[in-house]
Amino acid sequence: LYFTLHNVPSLLLKSESTSDTYKYVKESKTKAPLMFLRKGWTVYFSEMDIFWRSTPKLNFPAKEFIVSQHNYHPEMNIGFYAVRSTSNTIALFERLLSYLDEDKVHPVLNKDDPLCHHDQKLMDVAVRGVSEQQNVWLLSDMGVQHCCNGLNRDQCANILVEKLVPSKPIQWEYLPYDIMPHYPLSGTISDEKLRNPGMAGIHMFGLISVQERSQWLRDHWLSGAGNILKGNDSQ
Repeated sequence: LYFTLHNVPSLLLKSESTSDTYKYVKESKTKAPLMFLRKGWTVYFSEMDIFWRSTPKLNFPAKEFIVSQHNYHPEMNIGFYAVRSTSNTIALFERLLSYLDEDKVHPVLNKDDPLCHHDQKLMDVAVRGVSEQQNVWLLSDMGVQHCCNGLNRDQCANILVEKLVPSKPIQWEYLPYDIMPHYPLSGTISDEKLRNPGMAGIHMFGLISVQERSQWLRDHWLSGAGNILKGNDSQ
């Protein structure tokens, strides 16, 4: 809604809870940006649980890819990203789409089970690479256990790099967390902070229902007031 009201051509991707539809949405989140990147457009992707009240300043053209972040882990938060059309970013999305489109067969064990099917974790590897394995969820102890399906950490890393990481590193950076934090918010946020015009948006993935999000927006966000506690808003 924010983008359409500001005359930005927008494409809405509808998500449902069924596994097949979720698969198609994941693929659409790659296919749609790739389609526009091939036309030379800059793409701004924003999930429906992000609420905007201003347009953030982005470090273009110095960077090719700008993405929101978490405050608890280096893994990218792909709730919002902006990507310029370059041969490098087109190659990035072509690799992601190829991975999502290919037969979901384990590349080594020949089982009907891919290494990973989580779009955020795949994009995180594709953009950031695996040079700091301890900061890549897919190569953490839990990631190796749940996603590598019998491969060790190095085997898993080598396959992910081969399939996902472009030959030329992506020029990327995080959108500063203060510009777009997420809910639940860690600690408290003062009225002054909420009124800061530099805080352009908020990612509401911590509240599931539309009613919860609407109530929080009325009480805190639109008015720029409130004392937000971790995992719980003050009433």
